[in-house]
Amino acid sequence: MEPPAEAADWWVKTFYRSDVFPNYGDASLSQDYSVTQIGYESPHVIPRWGGKLYEGAFYTMSTSNAYVNAYTVGDVPYGGASSTMTAYGGAFYASWVGSGGKHVEGVIRLSNVQNSVSYTDAQDNSLLFHYRTWITALGIRWYDTRFAAKNFFWEPQIGFSIGYIKPNNISGGGVSYSPADRLVAAGRIGIMAGKTYRLGSRIGLAYGRVDVQQELGGPVEGTGREESSGETVSVRMGQKNATWYDVTIGTSVALGNGKNNVVWGELTRRLGSNMKQTWNLTGGLIVRWGGAGRQEREEFERLKKDRHSLSFDQPKSKFQSSSQQRN
Repeated sequence: MEPPAEAADWWVKTFYRSDVFPNYGDASLSQDYSVTQIGYESPHVIPRWGGKLYEGAFYTMSTSNAYVNAYTVGDVPYGGASSTMTAYGGAFYASWVGSGGKHVEGVIRLSNVQNSVSYTDAQDNSLLFHYRTWITALGIRWYDTRFAAKNFFWEPQIGFSIGYIKPNNISGGGVSYSPADRLVAAGRIGIMAGKTYRLGSRIGLAYGRVDVQQELGGPVEGTGREESSGETVSVRMGQKNATWYDVTIGTSVALGNGKNNVVWGELTRRLGSNMKQTWNLTGGLIVRWGGAGRQEREEFERLKKDRHSLSFDQPKSKFQSSSQQRN
């Protein structure tokens, strides 16, 4: 027997992040990012391949704003630029949970991305570009939770994602740019280890994680054209295979005696990235509501102690009565 579900079928997640680089080479750079997801998870569990398969879907909406202001380099003054990006889309996901702590998760997403990019030079001349594109992406992750003595655990993880971008042409200021369709891919491998603990009556988890990520999509390519002369030039930006490393320590603590509401935080150090990051601090609050009521849960606990009980307030069948008589 399994206890009544503690979490509601519907869920909402929201996330916000802000980065500021006041001395990023010869410029200052800032960026903020926010996303909200609304999802629904299937209330039934489908047995598959010796484990259980959970299914769900969600709608996502996000915004991102970036600003860069270049300084004067030598005697040459530079201007600034900004980007405002919005994205809307949906996804379907599935999670398989096997015996012994094995997990496989997959998600397929379709998003529509709109971006407005503006540039202003040192003479206050401005250019504004708008573009919109569709992105299809597939992600899969495997991890295996293994427990050791005294509440310790460790968890190897492998993930891979691939996406297809079909961007539109961009034109303005007498110049047009035709970016090529592009497959983007990234792989990730790492290991996580930690220990559960108690803080009074509250249950907590402390952990550390190290992972390596590699971009596999190659550089961005396209063709630029001067509209007045018709002259064209090939454009190639980015690296072929960028690699970076993340080292993370974190903790989560349940609020109250139950496990429904959790506060968590992580501190991450990234190495190998050309963004020159130092430390990132991330945290959040998980709030769950709905599910079985208190009376249902209390009744379930009572029935678990009665070895003759096979169902909740159901008329006893002939099979139940005969089996109880044999007991």
